[in-house]
Amino acid sequence: METITFLQPCPVCGRKLIINREHAGREVVCHHCRASFCSREWKPQNTASQETSVSKSDNNGKTEKRCVLQ
Repeated sequence: METITFLQPCPVCGRKLIINREHAGREVVCHHCRASFCSREWKPQNTASQETSVSKSDNNGKTEKRCVLQ
């Protein structure tokens, strides 16, 4: 099975990160500078949009940060 990835620069240090499609729209961490930010949603064509993060808890009490595109 093919893994789909995309490149996105870190907004802090500018390094290009390879982001797995399953992490699209979630909070990710730059391995170079350790900054956390919302990755953009994966789309075949890139579109610019503003991103913010929100926290969501599941039934097990785990909190997951998801990004909301505005």
